[in-house]
Amino acid sequence: MQRWSFVLIPTLFVVMSLSLSAAEPVAWPDNLFLNARAGFEKPTGEDSTGFAALGFNWGIPLNAESDGVAWGAQVGGDLTFREDNPEWNQTLGLFCRKVPAVGDNEAAAAALFDYTHTAFHNDVWAFRPVLGTTLGKQDAIGVTAVIELNEDSSSQGAAGFCQECEDRLEFFWNRDWDEKLASEWGVGYQFGEVDETIFNWVMAYSISPAWDVAALGSINTAGNYDIGGRVSFHFGATSRHDVIHNIDGAGKARFTPFPKQRPLEVTRCHSGGLAD
Repeated sequence: MQRWSFVLIPTLFVVMSLSLSAAEPVAWPDNLFLNARAGFEKPTGEDSTGFAALGFNWGIPLNAESDGVAWGAQVGGDLTFREDNPEWNQTLGLFCRKVPAVGDNEAAAAALFDYTHTAFHNDVWAFRPVLGTTLGKQDAIGVTAVIELNEDSSSQGAAGFCQECEDRLEFFWNRDWDEKLASEWGVGYQFGEVDETIFNWVMAYSISPAWDVAALGSINTAGNYDIGGRVSFHFGATSRHDVIHNIDGAGKARFTPFPKQRPLEVTRCHSGGLAD
């Protein structure tokens, strides 16, 4: 926990300081989401196990008074409880929306960093860019990637092994079916040690302006998967789903955070094997 606090506490201090400059009509907690998730997963190189996670995702407005391109900071995290030791995930970065695109469409982009303290006590990082554009009022398409920044290993007896964030390229399409229901579908490729095609899906529904539920999952062609359900509370009460790559946005919603760390992001190192 002490190691995590060196990352989390300074980050929260910085983004809270930035948010003080954000005046109405966007208040600092308007894009703060609290969420709980449970399901089953089989990460690469590990056995299938159930899990439960508690977390938050926060979009901080950096230029709330501007009617132009909307700039925001993002911080999010999850504490995941599994059969083994718990894991801590954190996402940090910057994003922008309302960027003029072709015709009446709008573009959005994000530069995010994902950190994981794994169940094997490894600390791994990845860089995750996102770029997308709307296609009319209901649809959006985009591309995202996961770029490994380091690898780490720890000796845990026979269970210790080297881990890293796997390199990935993924394309997604999302659609707002109405004011409450939204979906996202993605397909991508995991490079390196995994070397598999991966499929992702999300179905999210607002049961009230502040509460939403979602069914989501990922599975690759090697049979690794992450499948579960999620409930989220949104302080801004805009019926927005932070588990989806929202490309458009107006009013408070232009500062909605992007999804946190991608499922099945951590894998064994390319060198594979047990730690020395």
